[in-house]
Amino acid sequence: MHLLRLATPFALALALSLPTAARATPQAAVPRDDGLPNATARPAMDPISSRLLFPRSHELDDPEFAALAPTTVRFENGEGRQLRGLWYESPASDRTVLVCMGNTGNCSWFAPFAAILHGGGCDVLLFDWQGYGQSEGSGSLLSLPGDALAAWRFVTETKGRAPQQVGLLGISLGSVVALQLAANVQPAACAVEDLFFPDEQLAAAVGTPDSTPARLALAALKGLVLPQIDPRVNAPRYAGPLFLLHGDADWLLTPMATVRLLAQRPERTRAWLLAQTGHSPDSLQVDEWEYRDQLRRFFADAFAAAEGGASLPIEPRASVAVAQAEPLRLRVEVTAARAGAVQIALARAREGAAPLDAFYERRLVEAGTTTFECDAPFVPDHVIATEMCHALPRGDGTFEPELSPASQSLADYLALEREWGARRGDVTVKAPLPGASDARVEQRLRGPRDWEWLRPRLPDFEAVDPRIRPRYAELLLWLAFDLETCERFGAGGALREVRLASLGFLPPDPPRFVTLGNARIEVGFQSPNGVRQLSAAWADAVAHGDLALAQQLWQVVKRFEPQLERATELPEPPPVDQPTKSGGPSGR
Repeated sequence: MHLLRLATPFALALALSLPTAARATPQAAVPRDDGLPNATARPAMDPISSRLLFPRSHELDDPEFAALAPTTVRFENGEGRQLRGLWYESPASDRTVLVCMGNTGNCSWFAPFAAILHGGGCDVLLFDWQGYGQSEGSGSLLSLPGDALAAWRFVTETKGRAPQQVGLLGISLGSVVALQLAANVQPAACAVEDLFFPDEQLAAAVGTPDSTPARLALAALKGLVLPQIDPRVNAPRYAGPLFLLHGDADWLLTPMATVRLLAQRPERTRAWLLAQTGHSPDSLQVDEWEYRDQLRRFFADAFAAAEGGASLPIEPRASVAVAQAEPLRLRVEVTAARAGAVQIALARAREGAAPLDAFYERRLVEAGTTTFECDAPFVPDHVIATEMCHALPRGDGTFEPELSPASQSLADYLALEREWGARRGDVTVKAPLPGASDARVEQRLRGPRDWEWLRPRLPDFEAVDPRIRPRYAELLLWLAFDLETCERFGAGGALREVRLASLGFLPPDPPRFVTLGNARIEVGFQSPNGVRQLSAAWADAVAHGDLALAQQLWQVVKRFEPQLERATELPEPPPVDQPTKSGGPSGR
């Protein structure tokens, strides 16, 4: 399974650049192996950019978004490099959202965001940074804002949009670039997800470079660049509506940057702390309906205000006071312009760069002021109120999020995974220690009792959203790996049943399957252990003369073509209706 991380702490700390850049000196092309199809050689990057930027040429081929059929466009940045864009046209639309992508991959990886915005009635432009995807040149920290400005000019000059008809969305690396662009060009709206303060991460991210060119680049970055791209400087400079989004479980970039920027700029700012959500693209799946409609509502409100001169809806505000010290109880006051469902996030910073502590009160409030008391694990430093789009009332003045089928399937799986992870394996074996003739190491493996625990908790695969099913398949296939090991030590059982239980959860097209996560995208369900287990199940079916099952398993194994079929080196079984030769159940 190929893993693409959207960013690393090092990458995002310095993945910033000057507002303008001199033309780069052409450099010799060197191979940059994506480990993916259609990877292409890229020009060498400078010493800092090469450590921090992760361009990919592989196009995300996802049938779910292919129907959007974007048009490929080209435009030139300030360095004279041709940049590739994907233009998603919305019929009769006069509103456009320009998306500044994250750090890894290319703009095709951000098609899900385009689908959300396009479905909300906007034209959308995705584009590759210089040196990414199909754009020319080498990836560079120096070219990012110039690339964003070139995309802005394409929208406003080539497509003829006025600034009040254009919104910006910046994700991760793109958040600081989008906010800098917003401060300079004043669009109708700006939304940023997973914002960070680059100066606070610089020292830990880079340390002391070991070469003169890198040291010079770092000095220039500290002296010239950071003051210009600082979100704390650019947020007040931007006069329009701002939407701040951040997952509270973002291990990559602490949500405190977003929380602190909200405290600095509360006016004309909407904020949402996403509960139990990590770094993008985790937000696309944990609560996908809410994420979709929060983005759409923000841009719809902002465009309507910009075009009609109306005021933006007043965001709910909340404050807290200690009502009782022991046990701790808080009095919360919420002021809202209209009745509805409001999530009140109560947060405090943790030490270091860890995600913040947060707990949530979800209340149905009236227009005006609503006051209530609640138990709390700590006294919060920050309170963020967000009007929610999808709520299921509980009947006591509170509500729970209304989840999409995919988000509910994910929540169910994660709950099971937590319970599963808390269990210790029920079989202890002493395996030989590699390189030592007599030494053995004790290992705890999951065995038949673990399967007895898991089996009644395993959902029917048809009840699980297809995007989540492969997570169950992987869990089962690793259980099969442990059971296989147990059998070698005489403590086996249930192996065949577990292998077969995984079949319904496997994706129909493994090479094209995409799994989203906390700061990661897993491209292709290519599990060597899984193919090993499925191949062994096929061999077992052949050995027992169950040729119908053998045919089914063989077709499953062949989904992992071409690499994984060759790795199995298993002959194709005879058709079901072909009589086997005498001499044994395997046909030999």
